[in-house]
Amino acid sequence: MSILETTIDAEVGGGDQSESVEDVPVFLYVATVQHEEDVVALVGIHPTAVDARNSVLSLMEQVEHPSSA
Repeated sequence: MSILETTIDAEVGGGDQSESVEDVPVFLYVATVQHEEDVVALVGIHPTAVDARNSVLSLMEQVEHPSSA
């Protein structure tokens, strides 16, 4: 399975929020799989401070796409 791991920054805004926003570095996993006439996109994300790579990949491997009936 091809995996794209990259660190991104995200901002949260809107409303009258007075809370501060912290940058949290993350790993972003993106994969596409062609199945029959469809392309299935899989996306997973977790903070770099948490070792969740195996969990994310396991979830991606378990995705089911219905076959044409």
